[in-house]
Amino acid sequence: MKLQSPPLLKELAEAVSIQSKVANRFWLALMILTLMVMLPQHVDDANSSQAVLPFGIGTIDPTWFYFVAFIMLAVLLIAFCGAHAQQIRVAKLAQDAIDTLWQDSLNSSWSSPSRSL
Repeated sequence: MKLQSPPLLKELAEAVSIQSKVANRFWLALMILTLMVMLPQHVDDANSSQAVLPFGIGTIDPTWFYFVAFIMLAVLLIAFCGAHAQQIRVAKLAQDAIDTLWQDSLNSSWSSPSRSL
């Protein structure tokens, strides 16, 4: 007897993969933004006090930079937490489906009429 995997199992596997990719992308964006927040160099001239952004992006007023960076970090962190929670939720749902399939296959193999003692 060959086991057929239900179509739901394939969809759940795809969902786990997609949620993993989404969570990884948010994690990468969060780490890049964190590096950009930690790397600016302050230039204190007599004329102005500016923060030089890394990678030659430009200069910005440090007050606005840290305010905007804090808001962006908060938004990305909330988005990452949501994506990670969905990844865990879908993985648990897929594992429950696999466990149910496994239990069903065990029950059908033991209660098969072709098996006799």
